[in-house]
Amino acid sequence: MKKISLVLLTLISLQINAQLTLNQKYDNYKTRLNNKFCVIGSSAGQSIPSSERKSIFSGDSINYWGDATITLGWYIGVLASEYEIKRLNNENYTQTVTELYYAINALNRLDTTAEVFYGGTANLNGFLIRDDISSNFILATNTINPSFFGSDNCLLSNYSWGCNCLPVTTCTASLYNEESQDQLYHILLGLSLSAKYCNIVHNGVNLSNESKAITHRLITYIKQGGWILKNAVTGNNVSRGENATAYCNGLATAGFNVTGNNYSDVISNGANAVFTWNIFPTLTFTTQTFLDNIHMFLATAAIANDTRASVDNYALTNKMSIYPLIRQSLYGGPNTINDTVYNNLLNSVDENGNYFYSPTSKSSGSNWHCDNMFIWPDRNIANNLATASPTIFTAEYHGLDFMLLHNLMRLKQLTLNIKEDQTNSSVSIYPNPGNGTFQLDYQITKQCSLVISDIQGNILLDKKLNESEFTSTIDMKDFVNGVYLYKIMCDGKIYKNGKVVIIK
Repeated sequence: MKKISLVLLTLISLQINAQLTLNQKYDNYKTRLNNKFCVIGSSAGQSIPSSERKSIFSGDSINYWGDATITLGWYIGVLASEYEIKRLNNENYTQTVTELYYAINALNRLDTTAEVFYGGTANLNGFLIRDDISSNFILATNTINPSFFGSDNCLLSNYSWGCNCLPVTTCTASLYNEESQDQLYHILLGLSLSAKYCNIVHNGVNLSNESKAITHRLITYIKQGGWILKNAVTGNNVSRGENATAYCNGLATAGFNVTGNNYSDVISNGANAVFTWNIFPTLTFTTQTFLDNIHMFLATAAIANDTRASVDNYALTNKMSIYPLIRQSLYGGPNTINDTVYNNLLNSVDENGNYFYSPTSKSSGSNWHCDNMFIWPDRNIANNLATASPTIFTAEYHGLDFMLLHNLMRLKQLTLNIKEDQTNSSVSIYPNPGNGTFQLDYQITKQCSLVISDIQGNILLDKKLNESEFTSTIDMKDFVNGVYLYKIMCDGKIYKNGKVVIIK
């Protein structure tokens, strides 16, 4: 009897210590996010996840909001993909939709109040501040969740110009709450997923349409400034990350993909912008300032549906492999990065959350030791090599990078049904540039149509594609020389889009 009891105890112990499934890990991360990093609601500071939660004394912590709208963009992407997974699996998605509604509302709140922060009048115009976390947020939050901040009630945000922690030496004040272009690209990343998946109404708001409306407002605002971000109150260029002319060719295409509106102009279609965009995957950056160019390009390329193999390789080489997967989730088509890369990353995540304080105090797995490994992999590398100095970046992290990767891989399994090295969803138009007669090759297993428009968005050709033929001739011989936009529409959604050029 004693031996049987020991066997039973051993089996129970093995079951308790068995590794959680990826779905169970995801649920752990989501619960942890809502309990420790984000307060859901419509008031100032709410529904904007903090980037890090850092222990400063025993039992005390500081929540840090730095690149808050980058985090908010990923949060929106996580919620949008979570909604689609639950919808496909016939699961209850009420809470997910509520959270997404408030996250999108937070973007509008940051837009409306940006001018007030800089001494102007509230205006919903496409100019954002990064956060609206003030010291008042502590008292309001403690009423809802007394354990959120910890006993020392610490926070650090750009809005509050520092923090109220003791000792104050643990905090660094920041006056930089203006939107910057890196914030913009990652906001658009989340909005593109919400626009695609979330055709659902909550509190009278269609979340897909609202995501498109915000996208339109944000891109229109920066375009009006010549693709340079300006402070709407002072009229000056924002203090950091103001010049987006290197990305405007891809940004205009990305905006068109999400909203269907044309954002091209003489700058985005100019020789410099086109050349810069095309050469980007060949560029090497070393310092932190210039490394940011990589994730900004890749985030924009994903929304712009840039399917060049060189872009995929650029993402893989720079340890930012999620961006081609985002592109694939949005538009289908091939992704040259093998699923093994993604699965290895997912399987290495710590089920209890990711954090790094020192080489001997860190979460398990070597891939998740920074606030977002797909934006700042150099921080992850530095931490793992123990070359990073103790800064605010050594902390417990929100885990949105894992959560979005998890959701995209689940959606790939549920909807795209794409196997490695399979190109049954490929589309090509050639020769391009051409003299007006183009060949369209496609391998699409559903009813779609080809729409051609000029750069002003006027539809010039709308042609149904026969799903059994897989090839079609595009007759544009009567069109004048120039650049034209094409999109392949399937079930009311953009499947693929791009440009065709006529040179006679």
